[in-house]
Amino acid sequence: MKERYLDEFVWFYEEAFNKPSPFPLSSVIRQGAAEYVAVTRLKTKHGIAK
Repeated sequence: MKERYLDEFVWFYEEAFNKPSPFPLSSVIRQGAAEYVAVTRLKTKHGIAK
């Protein structure tokens, strides 16, 4: 997903990553959560259910 829709993934990732969070910017939890949100939004947008 990330590779196929890279531009959209980056957009969704940055949007999720920049939301207020109790975790610091360097936090692996924050990065992982942003990636999960971005991939989920890509799947929803493109109708991929798995």
